[in-house]
Amino acid sequence: TGESVLTMSLIDGVPLSDEEAVRALPCDLKEVAHKSGIHVLDMIFKHGVFHGDLHSGNVFVFEDGRLGLIDFGIVGRLDERGREQVADLLFCLVNGDFQRAARSYAEIGSPVDSERDMDIEPFGRKLSVLWGPVRTRPLGEVNVGQILLESSSAAAKANIMLPQDLMLLFKSVLTLEHMGHTLDRDFDIGGTLRAYMGDLLAQRLDPSRLQRELLGTSMDLYHLSREAPELLLRSLRRISDGSLALDINVRRSGQMIDVIGRSSNRLASAVVTAGLSVASAILIAVDSKPFASAFSYLGLLGILLAGFWGTGLLVSMARKPKG
Repeated sequence: TGESVLTMSLIDGVPLSDEEAVRALPCDLKEVAHKSGIHVLDMIFKHGVFHGDLHSGNVFVFEDGRLGLIDFGIVGRLDERGREQVADLLFCLVNGDFQRAARSYAEIGSPVDSERDMDIEPFGRKLSVLWGPVRTRPLGEVNVGQILLESSSAAAKANIMLPQDLMLLFKSVLTLEHMGHTLDRDFDIGGTLRAYMGDLLAQRLDPSRLQRELLGTSMDLYHLSREAPELLLRSLRRISDGSLALDINVRRSGQMIDVIGRSSNRLASAVVTAGLSVASAILIAVDSKPFASAFSYLGLLGILLAGFWGTGLLVSMARKPKG
């Protein structure tokens, strides 16, 4: 391999594009179809690095049922947060929660027109029409590629632009459609996704992982609570020396004072909530046997109190002031 030449290993298999030769293989093609789906999903959700140009010419089937992939010229990448977002999206689609799926699309994407809101509810209804058949029919009776294409088009009409890596991911999932038609006409991509997403969700809810995430989130809140007063003070100084211009409507100055007062109270509550969360998470994390001593139960009590307090704070922030 050099700057202008790429040397690859020889794969002694049958390309998936040669359907007649594939069907002549002595292996169980139904099992190969199932493995193919799992391998593609593993690339995406376990490794976060997946083949970005996956088509039948790049997939080889061996006589013993193993798969070989070639031509990794295009590679898609997803960080841990991106994998969780895509997993949430697919989990909602295969389980029929289409309004939540529309919100997941919006969270992953960005507005096509930044001056216009995303039309999430109509998009959710469109997803229900598009993806409903996938949940109840075998792959041979539906066109997943067309559904993904129409979903992306519907997202754009709803003012939701999907990132490039997600489009590459969709292209990888499209390969499952051809694999299913070639290897097993009754291959159920919806059932495969549903089972895989269920296992993935169980892993995400593992107590040890939740404990690590809780400690990380608590530390983020702690740093935010420390930095917020300095950022606020810096902004006030810029206002006072004229480097930050504000256009104030005098007739609504009373309402602005009320808003500032409420914001100050909420900031103080956020600082207390963050401190309580951090202290409680540390009590749980330092315990060698979680939930086996008073430290863990004190930490759990603190987490619950912080949760109730934080929820109350979010509710108060969500309420629109009158007037």
